[in-house]
Amino acid sequence: MGRAGSFLLGVAVGAGTLYTAMNYHVVRSDAGTHLVRKTEVGLGGTYADIREFSMTDWRQRPQLTQAMLQAQRSELMPATPTQSLQQRVGSIFGGVLGHRQ
Repeated sequence: MGRAGSFLLGVAVGAGTLYTAMNYHVVRSDAGTHLVRKTEVGLGGTYADIREFSMTDWRQRPQLTQAMLQAQRSELMPATPTQSLQQRVGSIFGGVLGHRQ
């Protein structure tokens, strides 16, 4: 490949990377890495490692939160304290009731 071919390949790779960065959040979670379409085009918030996000982190990143919900990827988001408590109580009672039957 000559210099012109290398240059054009570099331009194509760069343009593809820029398009992805402007239109998608790259989200790292316990389940792997995901592309989530942004709600607004721009370079802000392109990468997020949500493995240790707290509710405060989600509140500080409303565009990411909205994009995750619109993409129906809420299973990657941590449960709220209320949901977490409900799940724990449900699993305790489910186990107790399951053993009685």
